[in-house]
Amino acid sequence: MAMDKRIKGKINSIMEDKPNITVDELIEIVKKYIAKPDTNKLIQQEYRRITQRLMASYRDEQGVRECFSVKTDTGSLYVNISSTKDKGDLQKIRQQLSKKYRGLNKSLKKIDIREQILNGQIEMNENNWREEEVN
Repeated sequence: MAMDKRIKGKINSIMEDKPNITVDELIEIVKKYIAKPDTNKLIQQEYRRITQRLMASYRDEQGVRECFSVKTDTGSLYVNISSTKDKGDLQKIRQQLSKKYRGLNKSLKKIDIREQILNGQIEMNENNWREEEVN
C-alpha cells in the first residue's frame, strides 16, 4: 500500500517545527487518512514480522548474522551465507548490505555534524548539511 501523500506532508510539516514526535502522535495522524486495515491481512503481516525477526536473529558462534532474505521470482527466500553455493544470492545480499551501509553512514555523518554544532565546534549553516548529502 502506497503512503497517502497527505500523511507524509503532515508529518513533514510537524517535523519542520518540532525536533521529535511520539509514535502515538504518528499513529493518530495515520488513522485520519488510512482506512481500517483488514484483520486477516494484519494477522499474516504479524506472522511475517515474527518470521523476519527470527531469521534476522540466526547467528553463528561469533554472533555474526548468517541468514538474509533474497527476492526471487516466486517471493522471498532466506539464504544461509555460510552454506549457500549460489554466488548470485551472495551478490544480491552484498548489494542489500552495501546499500544499507551507505545509508547508515550518511546518517552517522549527519549526527557527527549536529553534535559538532551543539558542542560549538562548528557554526550551523546550510552548507554543513549539503556537503554531507553529496558525500
